[in-house]
Amino acid sequence: MTVVSGLPRSGTSMMMQMIAASGVPILTDDARAPDRSNPRGYFEHEAVKRLARESGFVSSASGMALKVVSPLLPRLPSGPHYRIVLMKRDLDEVLRSQARMMGGTAANSPAERKGEDGILRAAFTKSVAQARAWIENDPNTLGLEIEHGEALCEPLQVARRVAEFLGRSSETDALAGMAAAVDTSLYRTR
Repeated sequence: MTVVSGLPRSGTSMMMQMIAASGVPILTDDARAPDRSNPRGYFEHEAVKRLARESGFVSSASGMALKVVSPLLPRLPSGPHYRIVLMKRDLDEVLRSQARMMGGTAANSPAERKGEDGILRAAFTKSVAQARAWIENDPNTLGLEIEHGEALCEPLQVARRVAEFLGRSSETDALAGMAAAVDTSLYRTR
């Protein structure tokens, strides 16, 4: 089973599109419609939000790709073999992108906004560290980390790495399709 993970706003939807272009079917329920922040869609499955309480649906993703944000990654059931593509993005960009998506923050003063960013930064840092530790320590899990910026600047090279990691075709057409899933015009928060 392929799992795409990372922080919110780290490029997980983009990676799901790349993986779909490689020919791996994706498990999504399309409950979250495309919007201004993700005009191509989110590629999520609502059941993932309940992963801490209910994980039975995960077995239906066998042979497919499933998107699981990094805070929930350690909640995946043990036993299945996972290939996890972990997206990484500069935390300042993640925070700015999230604030932009949410229409700014609820805080009134710059000091309040800075405090909220500090709390989120600490939570996000911890989440990524826990996800990495889980990937490294689970004997049935292989991981590949992809930098968001690298995927934008070198989509063909990233497509090649991901295809190899997933055991997919590295034919020129397949890689070109994966690379074409990267839309640099959507990189609006730097």
